[in-house]
Amino acid sequence: MPDQNDARRAAALRAAAQTRAPSAGPQGWTPVPWAEFAAELARSHPHYRVTDHLGQGGMGAVYRATDTRDGTVLAIKMIQPGFLSDPLELARFRREIAILRT
Repeated sequence: MPDQNDARRAAALRAAAQTRAPSAGPQGWTPVPWAEFAAELARSHPHYRVTDHLGQGGMGAVYRATDTRDGTVLAIKMIQPGFLSDPLELARFRREIAILRT
């Protein structure tokens, strides 16, 4: 069952996803439709079940998932190809991770 921390993290992810206007990305990248992402994740990480697409922005797309091993609700971000090769963007992503871990 989701708790206040889950709700806070989901709100932070939505806010982070909106730090840039939703777009196809600088290289014309468009995120995979969430049903396709869910199917791919089920093949590579079968204990995660994707339940929703939370949003997308300049960095990538964020999906809600459940860890079927213990019921934990989490967010999974699919980063657009090549995005983290930019040191500034990598630093931004690391800051986002640090915020969400609190």
